[in-house]
Amino acid sequence: MKISLEDLEINIDGTHCKFDIIHRRLGIGIKGAGCAYQLGDAMIEPDQLTPESESETKTGGWIKYTSKTGGACKLSFDGLDGGVMVQLAVESKGNLGDIAPMVVEGEDSGIELGGDVHKWRLLRMGYQSWSPSGSMGILDAEPYPPMGLLAQAAFHPRPTLRPARGRHHLDWATVIFNPENSKCILIGFLSARRYLSSIEMEVQGGNVDHIELRASSDAELTPPRGDETARSSEKLWIAFGDDPHALWERYLDLAGREMNARIPKKTPVGWCSWYHYFAKVNEKDVRDNLDRLAAVRDELGVDLVQLDDGYCKPGDWFDWNEKFPSGPKSLAGSISEKGFTPGLWLAPFICTRASKLYREKPDLLLKNERGKPILCSLNPMWKGVAYYALDMTNPAAVEHVRKMMTTVREWGFRYVKIDFVFAAALRGNRYDPAATGAEAYRAGVQAIRDALGDDVFLLGCGAPILPSVGLVDAMRISADVAPKWRDPMLRMFTRAPFEPACENAIHGTMCRAAMHRRLWLNDPDCLLVRKDRSKLSLDEVRSLATVMFLSGGMIVLSDNMAELDPDRWEIVRQVSPLLDRRARTVDLFDKSNPAVFHVAVQNSDRHLVALINWGDKPAQLAALFDPMGIKGPHHAFEFWSEKYLGVVKDKIGPLNLAAHGCAFVSLVPADDKPRLLSASFHLGQGAMGVARERIVDGKFEIEFALKGQRKGRLYVIVPGESAPRRVEADFKDSAKVTVPTK
Repeated sequence: MKISLEDLEINIDGTHCKFDIIHRRLGIGIKGAGCAYQLGDAMIEPDQLTPESESETKTGGWIKYTSKTGGACKLSFDGLDGGVMVQLAVESKGNLGDIAPMVVEGEDSGIELGGDVHKWRLLRMGYQSWSPSGSMGILDAEPYPPMGLLAQAAFHPRPTLRPARGRHHLDWATVIFNPENSKCILIGFLSARRYLSSIEMEVQGGNVDHIELRASSDAELTPPRGDETARSSEKLWIAFGDDPHALWERYLDLAGREMNARIPKKTPVGWCSWYHYFAKVNEKDVRDNLDRLAAVRDELGVDLVQLDDGYCKPGDWFDWNEKFPSGPKSLAGSISEKGFTPGLWLAPFICTRASKLYREKPDLLLKNERGKPILCSLNPMWKGVAYYALDMTNPAAVEHVRKMMTTVREWGFRYVKIDFVFAAALRGNRYDPAATGAEAYRAGVQAIRDALGDDVFLLGCGAPILPSVGLVDAMRISADVAPKWRDPMLRMFTRAPFEPACENAIHGTMCRAAMHRRLWLNDPDCLLVRKDRSKLSLDEVRSLATVMFLSGGMIVLSDNMAELDPDRWEIVRQVSPLLDRRARTVDLFDKSNPAVFHVAVQNSDRHLVALINWGDKPAQLAALFDPMGIKGPHHAFEFWSEKYLGVVKDKIGPLNLAAHGCAFVSLVPADDKPRLLSASFHLGQGAMGVARERIVDGKFEIEFALKGQRKGRLYVIVPGESAPRRVEADFKDSAKVTVPTK
């Protein structure tokens, strides 16, 4: 059977379980693919499946296979947005494991992108919030934690293929990219309502090296529900292109649509207690910061104040400790009275041994085969260090969480951060034996959403990526930040870059930037600007602020606001208001540590570009215009140094950057018009807060509309002049600034 879908041609073998997907225009594709599934301990491979019947449909077609070993399956193909959606339905009354709608194995099969396979790169989406993400060489070995507890928490609940050189376990989706010709293929699951899904890939040797892979949904050897006769994999989308960015962004758009993504109109700006006070926070700390924030609210645009961990034992969320004598309702009321949204952190699906929940309600916990509570992982910040998972298929556990969140709402909190929630998806002997990890997780978060109501802002953290879409309003998309660039001691323990560190937070923010306003609002974690109790240099603080601002995501402060030095206050002022669109990580597919972050300003001919030096020594970096789609000569101005870089024609730089530092460059066309190059009081550099620019009586007039007190310098270039004019500005909320053009 041959199926034609726009540029795609799908050739299905009528005698074997084998199909090809070819992109006619690009001349690339997948050859010799099949499907497979697991019944009990037996894996039914493609060579064990015999075609029985087939049919074309309006949108594609399907073929049914039978197996002498057991069961039958139906593989369907449906055109979708220039690609094809593939889904495998398995008929079986027994326990079902992996459901693999695509298996590419054997020397006569493989991915065809042209060129040398060894030079190809792939994109990691990452399993959950803290997981490493970004691109890597096809032969690279992904850093992997040696300790199983860390691996199941941050990488996957059941990693069946330990990553090594040329061998990869990729969660949810990947892009395979040939940098020699820019041709690429996306293989990604669009849905995660019932199963956790992944792609396992390995470079195999032979007459010619080739890639073998298996894209599968994990049914976790569960029995069918009731009279269910068939179970389907999650929806797998396969698409081809010659622009990996466009392909990746199309996938995210489709996944958001499939999972009914929640995208709030307003992106919060807030304050959080964690990164200054950690678990030692008390009520006075929160109230002192609340008072300070209230005094400068208009200047900062802060609309949220969130209490983080430290008010109770993890698991005993109703029992606030003596550090908060007024109690939760009083604190939430005080925050609300001062005009802020009250926020609260919880880890609703876990508890520690020190908690009453662990001692008094052991039936709520997820158990292993011996009936012992499942150990999730370790957190040295908590008494007892170890923590355990609730079984979110147990109605009593669901009711416990629902009651907890109903109480949180009654207390007055309208912003809730749920953390360590990966715990609900761990493998174990569940109360409901037919439920999978994805179902347990989504049931738990749905219970939270139902109890809180749609008007409460819900932020996920430590959360599986795809199953969270449609349930949370925002999502942490990086490892924790920290008041240090890197933590060598922790890295020795984790062996992988997911420990709390400023470097890891910036990296995750850049590598997952495209998720913002497609799957949710991105949360890049907190902006730390202080000098005291911090090992971050000024250059590192500026890199953090620049990347967070350009990402367009949430910005949450986490310093003691009463003790900030004036120059650090200025950085806080400079990030507000937030950028109203997301930047693109230009070299995401070219480097493991991408260095160029770019946004074309909406309704403007201005571009903002950040260059990041990941190195531990000063370095020179440049950014070419062509990958950013910038044409013609532009004036270039660097924000942090307030330095005019001249007219640049095809690239920025090379620029000298400090270790871990950045350059933040504004570009405007070099034409016959006067141009605002930059404004030192806002990171937008004229991208936001400029109501109007015009020529009036031979003068260049700029009208600003930026809330709060703004004091700084404007840089304006006038045609025919080789250097910009510097104009002092000092205004509150709005101002009209004029610059002579002669």
